[in-house]
Amino acid sequence: GNLYDVFPDSLNNMRRLLSQYSPLMKLNMLGNATVVTNDPSYCELFANESETFWKRIYGALAEVKAIGGQGLFTTNSDDPDWILAHKLLLPAFSPKAIKAYSSEMGLLAHKLTDIFAVYARTGENVLITHWMTNFTFETIGKTGFGYDFHLLDDRDAPVHAFIKSMQFCMSECVNRVQQVPVYKKLPLPAKKKFERELRSMTDIVDGVIQVRKRQIANGEAVPKDLLTFMLTERTAQGEGMRDTLIRDQVMTFLIAGHETTSNTLSWALFELDRNPEVQAAVLQEITNSGISDEIPTDKQVSQLDYIERVIKETLRMHAPVRSVGKMACQDTVVPGNYKIAEGTRVQIAVDAMHHNPAVFANPDVFDPDRWLPENEAKRSQYSWMPFSTGARGCIGRQFAMQEAKIGLAVMLRRFKFTTIDPSKVSYDPKCPTTLPVNLWMKITKRENLPTAVAALPVVNPDFANGIPATVVLPTSTPLSPVTILYGSNTGTAADFAGQLAARARALGTNDVIISAVDEYLPKLKARLAVRNPNQSPDFNCKHLLLFVTPTYNGAAPDNATLFNKWISDPTTEAAQPLEGVHYGVFGCGNKQWRTYQMFPTKVDSALEALGGRRFVPAGAGDANDDIDGDFLNFMLTIKETVILTFGGQPQATAMASQAAPPSITDGFSSKIVLPSDPLWKEARETSDKFNSTILVNRELQNAESSGRSTRHLEITVSSPYLPGDHLEVYPQNAADLVESVAQGFGLALDATFVPTTVDPIGMISTRSIAANLTVGVPTTLRYILTNRADLLGPPTRFVVMLYAKKLAAADPAAAQALGSICGPGAKKEFDAFIKKHRTLLDLMNAHPQVTAISLDEFLCAVAVMTPRRYSIASSPLVYPNSVLLAVGVVDWVDPGSGKHYPGQCSGFFKRTSEAKDFQVEASVKIVKDNFRPPVDRKTPLIMVCAGTGLSPFMGFMQDRKSVGFLAPESETHLFFGCRNDDDYIYKEELAQFKEEGVLSGLHVAYSRKQGHPKKYVQHLIIDEAVLLWTLLNDQGGRLYVCGAAGGMAKDVRMALERVATMIGGVPEEKAAEWLEPRYIEDVWG
Repeated sequence: GNLYDVFPDSLNNMRRLLSQYSPLMKLNMLGNATVVTNDPSYCELFANESETFWKRIYGALAEVKAIGGQGLFTTNSDDPDWILAHKLLLPAFSPKAIKAYSSEMGLLAHKLTDIFAVYARTGENVLITHWMTNFTFETIGKTGFGYDFHLLDDRDAPVHAFIKSMQFCMSECVNRVQQVPVYKKLPLPAKKKFERELRSMTDIVDGVIQVRKRQIANGEAVPKDLLTFMLTERTAQGEGMRDTLIRDQVMTFLIAGHETTSNTLSWALFELDRNPEVQAAVLQEITNSGISDEIPTDKQVSQLDYIERVIKETLRMHAPVRSVGKMACQDTVVPGNYKIAEGTRVQIAVDAMHHNPAVFANPDVFDPDRWLPENEAKRSQYSWMPFSTGARGCIGRQFAMQEAKIGLAVMLRRFKFTTIDPSKVSYDPKCPTTLPVNLWMKITKRENLPTAVAALPVVNPDFANGIPATVVLPTSTPLSPVTILYGSNTGTAADFAGQLAARARALGTNDVIISAVDEYLPKLKARLAVRNPNQSPDFNCKHLLLFVTPTYNGAAPDNATLFNKWISDPTTEAAQPLEGVHYGVFGCGNKQWRTYQMFPTKVDSALEALGGRRFVPAGAGDANDDIDGDFLNFMLTIKETVILTFGGQPQATAMASQAAPPSITDGFSSKIVLPSDPLWKEARETSDKFNSTILVNRELQNAESSGRSTRHLEITVSSPYLPGDHLEVYPQNAADLVESVAQGFGLALDATFVPTTVDPIGMISTRSIAANLTVGVPTTLRYILTNRADLLGPPTRFVVMLYAKKLAAADPAAAQALGSICGPGAKKEFDAFIKKHRTLLDLMNAHPQVTAISLDEFLCAVAVMTPRRYSIASSPLVYPNSVLLAVGVVDWVDPGSGKHYPGQCSGFFKRTSEAKDFQVEASVKIVKDNFRPPVDRKTPLIMVCAGTGLSPFMGFMQDRKSVGFLAPESETHLFFGCRNDDDYIYKEELAQFKEEGVLSGLHVAYSRKQGHPKKYVQHLIIDEAVLLWTLLNDQGGRLYVCGAAGGMAKDVRMALERVATMIGGVPEEKAAEWLEPRYIEDVWG
C-alpha cells in the first residue's frame, strides 16, 4: 500500500501528498483504506457528527480504551455514557468555570519558574519539553482533582508511580496495535504487567474519588474542581455519573489533557526565540497587563490577547494532533461526485490543512496576526482544527488556552529562553502527538522589561525577507544494534537469518551480528548491553533481537540446545537479561508435524519472560506450503514496524515492498579460470568429494504388481553410528537434465570459475548456490549443475524475479505478471504458479524468450541442492563399515500432461540402480539421544510404523539380536502397515526376527489386501489395547513411532490416548500427559 509514501516522515509526507492530490486523497495502508483531506469544505462535512460521518473507536484508539475506558475520548458518539458525560461536563469547562482554576494555574507556574531560577544560576542546558510536561501534568492533577504529583517540588523530584504506570501502559497500547488480536488475551508477562500497572493507576484514582465522596458526605469543605463537579452534577432527570465512569473521565483528562498543552508551550518558546519581534510584542503585553511577581489575576489574563494569538499560531504551525479520524456511517457522495462507502475511514489532515497555502498564505512563516479578528473572519471556521470541532471537539479547549496563557506570561516575564541549536530541533514521528525532540534551551534571568505603553509594537513580517520559515523534519533516531540468532538443522533458518541481516543494514544500521545461537551464547549478555551511542539514553529500545529457529520433533535444533537450557533455567529469568531489548521470533516447521512451532513458541514466550518486549507477532513458516512466502510477510512486518516505531532511516522507504535488493548478484562475484591456469585442473579433481560407495541397490517391492518402488541400499560410511541415526546424502542430477538447463541459458558446462566474493549477508538468499561456495576454491559449472544445483525443486522467487527482469523488454506483460507474484502479499499467487511450473525446466519451457543469463546470475538465483536424510536401517554391530537404507521412490505424474516428476534423491537412487560401486557424497548424522532403543532388556519395546518408516526399527532389531535381547526375557513388538504383500518390505527378515525371538509380536495391518479387512496401524493399536496398556503402563515400556507426520503419526497418537482412556481409565484431558514420557517419534513431513 502507501505505507512507505507516508512513513517515516508522516508530517511532511502528508503535506507533500496533499499538495499533489488535494482536496481528497485515498490511501491504502496495512489493508485499510482511508480518505484524507486538507480542504476546509470537506473538513466541515467530516468533522460534524451527523448521519453521514461520526467518530468510531478503532485502531490505536481502541487499544487506549483499555486505559481510558468509557471516558470521552475513547467512546463512540452514540454511547449512552458519552452522551451523559458530555452533557454533564460541558458547564464545567465553560469560560466562567475555567476562571476558577486560574489561581492554581498561576501558583504552579510560579513553582515552575522557581525551578528555572536554579537552572539560570547554574547555566545548565534544559530539556524544555520535560518541564512543560511536568507543569501541565501537575496542573490537570491539582486543578482538576486536587491531587499533587509533586512534580514541581524541586528540580530532582522523582517520577510519580502513576506516571510510570501510565508510560508503560501507553507504550504497551502501541505495541498491541502491532500484534495479532489474540496477543492481548494470552497469559504473557507483558499482559500481566499491563494489568498490574493499570490497576495501580485506577487504584490511585479510585482512592482520590472515595476520599472526595466521604468529604462531600460529611459536609466538609471541598475544592470547586472538576472532581467535585462530576460527583455532584445531575441532569434534569436526576441522573449522574457512576464512580467508574468518573474514574474513566479522570484517567482521560490526565492522559489527554497534559501532553498536547505541553507540546504547545514547548513549540511556543521555540518560535518566540526564533521571532524576536513577536517576543518583544509578547513582553510588552505582559507589562501592559500589569502582571508582576504575584499570581496573575483573571483580569490580567483576559488582557493577554496577543499571547492568545501566539498560542493559536503555534497550534497552527505545530498542531499537537496531526489528524482527526472519522468514519462514514452510510454510503454517501460528497462534492466533486466522490463516493465514500459505509465503513470507510476518513481523516482530516489537520497539520497538512494548517500548511495548505490555499488556506493560509505563506504557511511556513510564524505570523500571530493571522488571528486578528478581521483576518480570522475571512477564513472558514474549519480551517483551524487543533482541538477538532463540533460535538467531538476538545471539551478542554478553554482550559488549555488559559493554562498556556498563564504559563507563558509567568515564564517569559522572569526568564529568557534561548534554543541551544535550532537546527537540531525536530519532531518524533513515532509519537502520536507532534512532540518536539532535542529542544534544549538556555534559561537566563530576564533583564530590562519594557515599560507600559498604550499600544503594542506593530509586527508586520516581510514574508519575502523577514521572519524565517519554520520547517521541522522528523528526528532521525539511529537504529538500535541488531542481533540475529538462528537454530538450524537444514540451513533454512540460517538463510532467513541472513536475509534479515541484509534488510537490517538497509534500514540504517551497520551494527548487525548474525550467528548460530549456541555459538554466540557466551557473548550474548555483553552484546545485548550494547546500544547505539547516538541514541538518546531514554530511548526505550536499546537493542533489537531477532530469532529464527525450527523444531526438531518438538525439541531445540542441534545448534540451539545450550540456548534451550539457558532459557529454561530459573536463574536466567531472575536476572532479566533482556530488559530494554525488543525481539521478534520466526519459526520454521511443517504443519503436518504434531510438534509444529513447539520450540519457536517456547522461545517467543521465554524471551518475554526474560525481560524482552515483543515488537512483532511471532512468525510461522510452513514448509508443507510456502515457507518463503510466510517469511517474506514476516520480514515486511518487521520493516514496517521498525520504520514506524524504532527509527528506521528514511532511505529504507525506497525499498518499498521488494522481495530482494536491487541487484540479484549483490554479495557475490566470480572470475573465469582459463584452461592454461593451474586452477583449471584443480577444479576437476573432485574424487575426494565422493566419500561413500553404493554397494547394494535393489528393489524391495514387487514393483511390477504394486506399480511403486522401494530401494534397499547398502552404502559405505567412514564414521561411527548407532541405531536410530540418519544418513545424509547429496543426490546427483541426471546428465540430460543438466545439459538441458545449461543449453537453455547459454551456459558452457566446461566453464571453470573461482568465487572472489561470497558475502551471505549481502545476498538475496543464503540458500542460493552462490552463498554456499567458497572464495578461492575453483569449480566447474558441470560439477555445480550435477551435484549442487536444485534443478528438480520448484523455481525460487529469485529465479522468477530474474525471469521478470529478462522479459522486461521482450514481453513487458509477462514480466509484470511474474514480478507481481514474487513479493509479500502474493503468497497464493506464487503457490498457484509453482503448481503449474514445478521445476526450473518447466519455467524455461514456458518462457523460451529467455535464452541467456550470466553465470553469476544463475548461481545467485538458483537454490542450492538440499541433502536428503534417511533413517539408517542397520546396526553397527552387524554392519560396522556400512549402513542400510530403505528409500521409497517418488515419481509423481501430472494427471493433465502425464509428465513424470521424480524425487530428487529417490529418483537418483532408482536411476543408478544398475551402476556398480557408484560413488556418492554421504555422511552420518547423529540424532537426539531419546530415539534409541532401551538399554535395559526388561524394558518393553513397541515399534509402530508404515512403509519405509520401518527403517530405524530394522536397526533396532539387528542390535537387540546381537546383544541377546530375546523373548521371553525381552518384550519387543512391531506394528507395521502396508497395502498388501507386494509392498510388504523386509517380509522374510521380519519373519525370521519373529522366529528367533527378537520379536515377541509381529502385528501387520493391510490396507488393500484381498480377503483382509482394511486396516491401518492405528486400528491394530486399538485391537491390542490391553496388551499395550500392560506393556506401557504396568511394565514401563517405551513406544517408538517412525513415519509420515501428517497422517499415520497423528492417528497413532490419538489411538494410544484412546487406549489410556478406554482400558486404563485415564481421563481424556489427562491422556496426552500420561502418554508423553512413554512416546518417542521420528517423523517427517
